[in-house]
Amino acid sequence: MSGECVPAARSVELLLARAGPGRLAALGDSDLAGELFDRVRRCGGGAARQRASYLRRGRLSDVVGDLVRTTLGAPVCGGKRAGAPAWRRAS
Repeated sequence: MSGECVPAARSVELLLARAGPGRLAALGDSDLAGELFDRVRRCGGGAARQRASYLRRGRLSDVVGDLVRTTLGAPVCGGKRAGAPAWRRAS
């Protein structure tokens, strides 16, 4: 790490390249981390989804409704839910 400013996506790419082969792989989470990062790059994060929910009709209740649906397991971006990290799958 050089301390220089880089775009957030590039920073995450560097982090995954550095952590993925060792720590993430040891925990069984390399694929999940890659999938989640790809989804955020494709569809935006939670803040982008919340803004889009609000902009559709200008109602905060739409934002809350989308959060509830997502929390209860509604598919996000592409119709696929993300898996759980390995440490949560083990129990």
